[in-house]
Amino acid sequence: MGIRITVRSRWGESQEADGPTGGRRAPAVYSFEHGRVRIGRGRTADILLPHPAVSALHASLEPSGAQYTITDEGSTNGVLVNGVRISPNRPKSLRDGDRVELGGFTLRVELTPTVSGATTAQETAELARQLVRAVLSQGTTPVEAPQLVFENGSREGERVTLPAPPCSWRIGRGMECELQLDDADASREHAELVRDLDGVVLRDLGAKNPAMVNGRVCDERRLMDRDELRIGSTRLTFEDPASTALLRVQAQADLAVELEPDPFDELEAEHLRASAVGATGDAQAGGGERALTDATGSVAVGEDPAWQAPGAGDAVVAIADPKPRPTRPPPRESAAVTDMIVYVLAGAVLALSALGLWWLSR
Repeated sequence: MGIRITVRSRWGESQEADGPTGGRRAPAVYSFEHGRVRIGRGRTADILLPHPAVSALHASLEPSGAQYTITDEGSTNGVLVNGVRISPNRPKSLRDGDRVELGGFTLRVELTPTVSGATTAQETAELARQLVRAVLSQGTTPVEAPQLVFENGSREGERVTLPAPPCSWRIGRGMECELQLDDADASREHAELVRDLDGVVLRDLGAKNPAMVNGRVCDERRLMDRDELRIGSTRLTFEDPASTALLRVQAQADLAVELEPDPFDELEAEHLRASAVGATGDAQAGGGERALTDATGSVAVGEDPAWQAPGAGDAVVAIADPKPRPTRPPPRESAAVTDMIVYVLAGAVLALSALGLWWLSR
């Protein structure tokens, strides 16, 4: 029995409008087949949700016959299944289509007989960085864009920030390249950097001296934080601040929050819309790219002085400020007056009825 988990973040609302899909990202999707699935903020999590409202090991999924069960592993903020809180440390059966809510994230469960392409540990880390970019981009200390740092040559020490996705930069010594190198060993168009919603990909453009990543020849590779690139004789280091931000989030203590159940009708509409957008994006880009959602939701956070908008240099990462929980409007004064009149008339009718009965009984 396989399981597919679609993750929706309820922290903040994306304001991005770049890209062929208008900035709306398809949900982060995890697929597993057999075995225990750990959900949490810790480094060993199979579904890594980067927010202090999620405990290090928040919950776990385990196959049970033709179904799966979910267990709240003693988390700070608990687990809801279809809007109902489950008891800690007691397995709860899941059905296809169930919604699981924890720490400001909503997970849609799909049970399948088999799973093609189970999510790997590397993909889990990539998805976590995607989520942390989306969550932090709405906070008081947005995550910085990926950068390249020159390690040698005439530009040693210089930092170059990559533009917002989607973008494509050619690297070489040609005048037409977006990142021009003063390097005789580099080809005119040596390599290409492509930034999408998932991160940054390096592609070799058929250079005489192939591009190298961490000392190995590379035709195409999705870059990781601190990867070392060699283009001709030029050495560069790729830095992804989302990785550092993720480590900071993982190091924080649990944050207690008050959560309202997620409106499932909105989640279903988001899921269907994201599926349609994902199909369109795959057709345009040739398929195979993974993205994530920036859908909204209502999450009320308890007052915590340690969480009050830390500065950009603080060790605590400020994550997206949640939208305020909607409150019911106070009752109108006219309605109160109407109720009073109704009560008075009802009392008068009862009094007259009693008086009539007394008169007839004489």
